[in-house]
Amino acid sequence: MKQTNFIEIAELFERLEGLASRNEMGQEIAKSLATFDEFSKRIFMYFSQGRLAPLYVDVETRLSDKLILQVWGELGAELVAQKYKESGDIGFVAQVLHNETSSKESVAVKDVYEQLLAICDEIGTGSRDRKLGKLSKLISSVSALEAKYITRIASGNLRIGISDGTLLESISYMHVGDKSLAKDLKESFGGFPDLGLLCITKLEDLPTFKFGVPLQARLVQRVTEFADSFERLGESFYLQPKYDGLRCQIHVFDEALESEAMPWKEVNKKIDQQSFVGNASVKPVKLFSRKLEDLTLMFPNIVSELEQFNRSGYVLDGELIAINEQNGEFLPFQELMKRRRKHNIDTVSGDILVKYFIFDILVFDFEEQIFKSTEDRFELFQKFEGLNLIQNAPTHLVKNEEELTELFEQYVEQGYEGLVAKSVSSTYDAGQRNYDWIKLKKSMNKSLVDTVDAVVMGYYD
Repeated sequence: MKQTNFIEIAELFERLEGLASRNEMGQEIAKSLATFDEFSKRIFMYFSQGRLAPLYVDVETRLSDKLILQVWGELGAELVAQKYKESGDIGFVAQVLHNETSSKESVAVKDVYEQLLAICDEIGTGSRDRKLGKLSKLISSVSALEAKYITRIASGNLRIGISDGTLLESISYMHVGDKSLAKDLKESFGGFPDLGLLCITKLEDLPTFKFGVPLQARLVQRVTEFADSFERLGESFYLQPKYDGLRCQIHVFDEALESEAMPWKEVNKKIDQQSFVGNASVKPVKLFSRKLEDLTLMFPNIVSELEQFNRSGYVLDGELIAINEQNGEFLPFQELMKRRRKHNIDTVSGDILVKYFIFDILVFDFEEQIFKSTEDRFELFQKFEGLNLIQNAPTHLVKNEEELTELFEQYVEQGYEGLVAKSVSSTYDAGQRNYDWIKLKKSMNKSLVDTVDAVVMGYYD
C-alpha cells in the first residue's frame, strides 16, 4: 500500500468537522482508514484524540495556544491576537496566516509525526524556543489546511468532537461495514486502552491486559433512595467509603514494559526509564490516574513502600488521600493536588502525608482477577495487610436498609463523601458504567447536608 500523506488526514478532519451525525463520522473515518497505510491508521487514532500516543504514554508538546501564537510573531502581535480572538481557535490562526506563495510538496504522515515527536523531546533551558522553532519549520513546509490541524494537534485540542465511541465504531465499520463489533471493541478498549493498536489488530487477536498499560477505571451509577440499592444489587452487597481523593491504579511487576511494535518505541523507553522511581531493577512500579495519566513520579513514598513489599505481579484499584499527620484526618482534595506535579516533587513530598486505600484488586500473582466475582477479589485484601502507606479500604457486607443507613451516617459524619455499594457477584467491567456499582452520596440524606456547590456569578454592592 502506498505511503499516506498528512494532507489525506487533514482533508478527512475537514470533512468530519462539517458532520454532526456520529454515524456519518464513523462511516467517513472507516472509508478513509481503508486507504491508509498501517502506520497512518494507528497515528490517525492518536491525532483524533489530540495526542501523539495513548493517554498512558506521557508524550506531549506542552505548547499552549498562547505560546504557539508566537510562531507568527513577525506579523505583529496585534494582528495575531485579533485573528485568535475571532475564533479562539489556534488552527484558524494557522490557516489564515499561512504563507502559501509557493506550492507545497506532500509530506508523509510519518514525517509529520516524527517532527512532532522531536518537539516533545525538547527539554531544559531554551526548550520553549526550540519547540516553537521546530513547529514553525513544520508548519511552513505544509499547506494551510495541514497547518490548521498540525497546530491543533500540537496544542492538544483537535476541536472536532470525535469521541472514543465514534472511533471504535469506525473500526467496526472498517472491518464489517456496520457497528456490530463496537461492543466487543469497547470491552477490549477497557482492558487495553490503545485505540491505535485496536485499529490495526486483527479481530481474533485483540489486545488484552499488559502490565504497565492501565485498564480503564470501573465507573458507578447513582440512585436516589437507599432502597433502590437493594432492588439493583440484591439482598446483600458490599459497602466501601467514598473518598475525596485521586483515583489511582497501581501496577507492580517484575520487568519493565516492553514497547515492541509501538511507533513511539524510543520515546517510550526513555519515559519508562524516567518514570520508574526508586530501585526499578527490583520491581517496576507504575501509578496511573483515572484518566490514564502516569502519576508515578509524583508519589515516591508510595512507590518506595511497594518496592519493599514482598509481592509483585499485581494491579490495585484505589484512592490516594492526603492525611493530616497531627490528627489523622483527611485533608481536602486541593491539598493532595499539591503533590500532583512532575518537577520539584521533593519540596512537597515531605510536607504532605499521602496514603493509598485499596478498594479492588484487578490482577494478583500475575493472574487477571477482573472476570472473577467481587467476593473472590475482596478475599485477596488479606494479602496486602501490614503495610503503612497502603491500606485496605473498610469493606462491609450489608443485608438490610438499617445496616446501610447506620454505616452511611457513620461515614458521612467522619467526613467521607458517602458510600459505594458493590454487587457481591459482579465482575470488574473496565471502563463500563452500570448498576453493579452504585454511588450513595451524602446529598441523598438532606439532614446531613449543610453545604451547597455553587458558583458566584455576580453581586450587588
